[in-house]
This record gives sequence, structure tokens and C-alpha cells, in this order.
Amino acid sequence: MNRKLRKIATFVTMICLLVTLAACGGNKDANGGNSQSGGSSESVGTPTASGTPEPMKLKIVGNGSNFTTGWEAVMADAKTKGFEIELEKLPGGSQGDDIVKTRLATKELPDILLTYSGQATIVGNGNPDELYVDLTNQAWVKNLNLDTWGSSFAYQGKVVGAPFQGAQVMAVFYNKKVFESMGLKPPTTYDEFLAACDVVAKAGKTPVFLPGKDPWTLQFPTLLSTAKKDSTEITGKISQNQMKFAEYEDFKTGLNLLKEIVDKGYGSKDPFAHGYDDAVKALADGDAAMFMMGAWFMTDVVKKYPDKVNDIGAFAMPFPDGKTPTVAVAPSVALYVMKGSENQVAAEKFIEYFESIDTQNIFFGAEGGIPEITGVSKLTLTPAELEAKEIVDAANGFVNFQGSVLKYPGGDFPSLSADIVGGKKTPEKVLEAMDKEFVKQAKSKNDPNFK
Repeated sequence: MNRKLRKIATFVTMICLLVTLAACGGNKDANGGNSQSGGSSESVGTPTASGTPEPMKLKIVGNGSNFTTGWEAVMADAKTKGFEIELEKLPGGSQGDDIVKTRLATKELPDILLTYSGQATIVGNGNPDELYVDLTNQAWVKNLNLDTWGSSFAYQGKVVGAPFQGAQVMAVFYNKKVFESMGLKPPTTYDEFLAACDVVAKAGKTPVFLPGKDPWTLQFPTLLSTAKKDSTEITGKISQNQMKFAEYEDFKTGLNLLKEIVDKGYGSKDPFAHGYDDAVKALADGDAAMFMMGAWFMTDVVKKYPDKVNDIGAFAMPFPDGKTPTVAVAPSVALYVMKGSENQVAAEKFIEYFESIDTQNIFFGAEGGIPEITGVSKLTLTPAELEAKEIVDAANGFVNFQGSVLKYPGGDFPSLSADIVGGKKTPEKVLEAMDKEFVKQAKSKNDPNFK
């Protein structure tokens, strides 16, 4: 998938960084269990005979590209809390992936592993119950909406991953000035959405920009339609051969939306002549009214059209099924405390410290992104991102089919979406093609569920 749609950056350059930190102390949990205290003001470390706090040592291993400005700001504060952290930054792509798999297999474990949220429990790296510490009883978990994020950070009802960076939110982004000039408000029903598209089209502007030159952008109607509470359950059934894509009604709804936008002339006049950058410009300039995309695109608006940032808003796409409109959420990476590691107690205390509201405010005050933890107040977000965050905070954000637990790819979905825009395939034919490819992939892996 294009770099713009990836949930996270993959592992970048191998570096080893040793950050030596010292500070004031408190008491270790002698049993290595989960403490209920999570405030960043709590001191850690055990006093030595001389009265000087003993540093809480631990090793963290993860994707080097993720340790950026927010992490650096936290490290400056962590120095005062008694943590002494050895940080190993892994290289990118499959090379970093292979390093993690090898170490898990050979039990050369760090104290904390930073890896793809959710994937630590599904990529076959071992039994999560044996690998990761159960963090469910830590105080910060009460600030994590498990209906929204459960499939990303939990395993069999236990919270085993702790959010690291901000999530991305996928929604319908719109030009407020265009809407206001035409007397429109963000639609809350599908009929209102179609009516708004009709008004915009008659005014000579593009209702919904479809940048088909970059096919990955055409997936968003389906990425939005499958952002439902049961998406993980459904994709689990597909992975176990208990259900087909052809039976996935929310999936079909998104494909039908894409087709209707094209058939009614509400999309770009020549979609395959325009790409992602054209869409950003069209929305910022007001030549287009709406663009279905991830909130990350606001970074480009800020860079290229800073005077138009406040003109962009966000809303949840309403569908004809009458369900409450939702947005899709894509968590980034997560921190996993390794069971039986040399410094497990310190690692658990670090997670409590890192996920506390005080520390999250430090992190997000220095780095963009939408926190998975509720209650974070120091943010560096645009108005559109804040509007998207409000939808998530209202418990109307969920992972979509791509953020769930599909075991195999169902074909090249960007290309299949482009086939709908180009009139080469119907939604039914796309679903049929996905089922065929999914079964092919499963059988190639000798999956016993697909014999």
C-alpha cells in the first residue's frame, strides 16, 4: 500500500543508543505484578544504602523511526523518574521484522518490545500468553476504550499492548467554506450526503474527489464502511473459512458507495488523470467539497497550504444501513512487556509511567497524532484532526477490515477498487475475486481450514 496509507512506518536504520538516566526513588513491586499507580509524578527506584535511588534499568527494542520528538520529550522527563534505558533501534522492512522473530524464537528478549499494534498477537511469533505481561490491571487501562481499541492492544480479553504513538483516523474531510457558501452542513444520513453531492455538482464543483491515479486512495469508502465494532469478529470468521467476503455486508456497502459516486457523476471528472496531491490541492482550494482520507493528509495541507488549514473539517460518513456513522481508526505501534525478562518489574513501572495522563501530555505536546488514551489535553492537532478525535472520543471509531485479523490478503484491493471506478468490475465481482484470492493464499500456506 502507498506510504500515505500505512498505519506505521516500518523499521528504519540499525542504531544502538544508550540513554543513561538517574533520579529519585520509590519502591519496586517485589512480586513483579501490576501496580495500580500510574501517575508520572510517582518516583521509581529503590534507595541504596547511601540513600541514592537505584536506577530502574531496562532495555527497549523497536522500530528506529518511531522514536522521534515525542519520545525525546518523554526521555527528558523520565530522567527525573529514575529510569535508565538502553534503546536499540532496529532497521526497516523485513530485516527488522526478521530480527524480532529470531529473538523471540531464541528467547533473546528485551524488557520491552515496540512493534506493530495488534500484530504481535497474530504473526506467529509465539504464544502471547507466554510472551507478554498482562497489563489489564494497570491504572491507565481505564482510559483506553476497549470497544474501539481492544483488537489492537488486547489478546483474549487481556490488555497486553500499551499505545505508543498517536493513531490515525479515517473520515470524510470537507471544505467548510464550500459547504457554508452553499448552505450545507455535514450530513448525518445517507440521503443528506447524496443531496449535498447534488448541490455541489450543480454548482460546478467536484463533490467527492477520487484521485484514481493513486489507486490506494480509492479504498476509503470501504475502509469507512467496515469501521464497525464487529469488524474483528467478521474478519476472524473469514480467516477461519467460516464466512466469505461475498457475505460481508458492510464491505459491500462501501463498494456500492464508490460505484454510486461514480455513476451519479459525483466523483472527479477524469479520476485516473489525478492523484493524491491533486486531491489535497482541490480540497484546500475549494475546487472539491469532500475527500475520503486519513487524517495524516492534514500534514500536507499544513505544509503546502497553511492559510487553508482552518477551512478543512471532518465528519463520519453516513451509510444507507442507518447505523450510527463511524470513523475508522488505525493505531500505530505498541509497547509489550516481555514475561520473565531481566527487568520485568522496571518495565511494568515504565509502562505505568508512560501511559499516565501527565506523560502522555508531554509526548503529544511535542508530537502530532491522535491519542488512543482519553484525557490527554496537550495536543498539536489541526481543527479537522480535532473534529475527527471528537468522533473517536464519543466511541464512534473502530478498526476496519484492514486493521483487524485477516490472515491472508484478498488480492490487490487498490486495483480492485480502481476496477469499480473504471467500470471494469461490479462490487459483486470484486468480492468474488477477493474470496478466490483469499482461498488461494490460504491453501498455499496449507491452512487446515481451507482443505
